[in-house]
Amino acid sequence: MRIAFTSCFDAEDDPLQLVWDRIHALEPDVLLLLGDSVYLDFGVKFLGADRPLGSPQNKSDAEFARFLYGLYALQWGVTSFRRLVRSGVRLGMTWDDHDFAWNNSRGAGKTKKHAVPLAKRLISRGLFTQFRNALETLAFDSPYPECPSLEALLAQPDSGIQYYFDKDGVRFVLLDGRTFRQDPLNEPGSLMHGPDQLEWLFGLLAEGPGIKLVGSGSVLQGTDEAWDKYLDYEWFLSKAPGNVVVLTGDIHKNKPPRNHRPLGLPLYEITASGAARPGPLKNKPGLLGASGNFGILTVSQDAVSATLYSAAGNAGPYPLVF
Repeated sequence: MRIAFTSCFDAEDDPLQLVWDRIHALEPDVLLLLGDSVYLDFGVKFLGADRPLGSPQNKSDAEFARFLYGLYALQWGVTSFRRLVRSGVRLGMTWDDHDFAWNNSRGAGKTKKHAVPLAKRLISRGLFTQFRNALETLAFDSPYPECPSLEALLAQPDSGIQYYFDKDGVRFVLLDGRTFRQDPLNEPGSLMHGPDQLEWLFGLLAEGPGIKLVGSGSVLQGTDEAWDKYLDYEWFLSKAPGNVVVLTGDIHKNKPPRNHRPLGLPLYEITASGAARPGPLKNKPGLLGASGNFGILTVSQDAVSATLYSAAGNAGPYPLVF
């Protein structure tokens, strides 16, 4: 089974998104979209950004809904993207900060810069769910469905978007790292995923003998938004079984497999980010952005390997030893 995974793409700044045709040519069985499928904000105002970082905070609920809906509709309009998602591939997806609300947004945060009010959380959840359903059900040439009313969006349950599915003996778990995220510096013992989602995750990982793939919008280590800024990281290291691979996004570059438990049961992380996210400077699209990045994880009965693809070339395959 071939599993394609990537993150971070923006139809406003890259309407062609040729990366999807490259993935399509490799005939994956599963496509995992690991967050930032649209960008509510990007860039800074003094460099001419038309949706600078943090700007969605200042929108009314109705404006926020119309803007986010328009971004999802624009992404559906990308022909190469529709061609891939309608190829028969099994889809899995989650979100990260830029398609949840704004840069470094936190659904359970308290600081003004990061906290997302209930109404915007509900709007975001409703429009994400509409987009995911569209990718799973709409015909290739179908128009994107109309925007739900604000009343309907605000009637959404205040819950996360985490879910899982099984395919060919592999379990896929797509986490929600935004709805329940607290402020790591201001709340001792803070969590990224919340206690209920973590218990749900570990219950799913404990079932059955096969490979378990966990999709996360945030990397495990290395950024201010990473798992290790929360209790989740040490909890995960202590409880995850030895047949888990975490696939991550967010950072606009690829990173090869890393074993986070080199002295114990293996726990691999692989990052693929920057599918179609040019940087904020038009004359230097690779600065603070990237396009063409994705990974392919190949799972067979007796082997697991990963290959990473970018505009500069391919890296791998990297064998994963369990």
